[in-house]
Amino acid sequence: MDLQLVYSPASPYARMVRVAILEWGLASGIECVCVHPFDDDPRLLRANPLGKVPVLLTSEGPLVDSMVITDFLWHRAGRDAGVLCDWQSRRRRAWVQGMLDTAVAWRQDAMRPEHQQSEFWQGRFRRAMGRTLDAVEAEWGEQPWPDLPAMETIGLACLLGYLDFRHGYFEWREGHPMLKSWYDRVCQRPSMTHTCPSD
Repeated sequence: MDLQLVYSPASPYARMVRVAILEWGLASGIECVCVHPFDDDPRLLRANPLGKVPVLLTSEGPLVDSMVITDFLWHRAGRDAGVLCDWQSRRRRAWVQGMLDTAVAWRQDAMRPEHQQSEFWQGRFRRAMGRTLDAVEAEWGEQPWPDLPAMETIGLACLLGYLDFRHGYFEWREGHPMLKSWYDRVCQRPSMTHTCPSD
């Protein structure tokens, strides 16, 4: 195998890459190596001094950031290169990436001792998440996003799974019946069941 993915099973960013690998038929050429980012694993720090997952190790050097890695894998899978210049698709991916960033920051604040948590920031995170899910639901009603193998919908499925995993008290299904119906269907796909998040 000429590619190696360094990942954590709790990371929604890494899950996005893992789902893409399975959906795009690339699993046989990529070795997946599980690490815990907080352990400062030397393999991870050598590849990415930021200490963040995922990292894709290639013969030309490491690739970091889930969006960069999925772009690379999309190209490697021989998918339509034109989608990388589809600005509406990229805007949807940016929404998903922004929601993932929000969900992770929200989780990090919630992990602090109660007296150090910020009601201000937790409120902002909750409202930003709700507004963006509302926007996705409204857009879906006009024109559903592509099927799961598209980059933005892989990210969306992993985001919704992360909300269930880390923010079960945030009832994202309320007011989003189309997203709920879509997620109930796609979360049964082998790529999703095989990559369920865990600590």
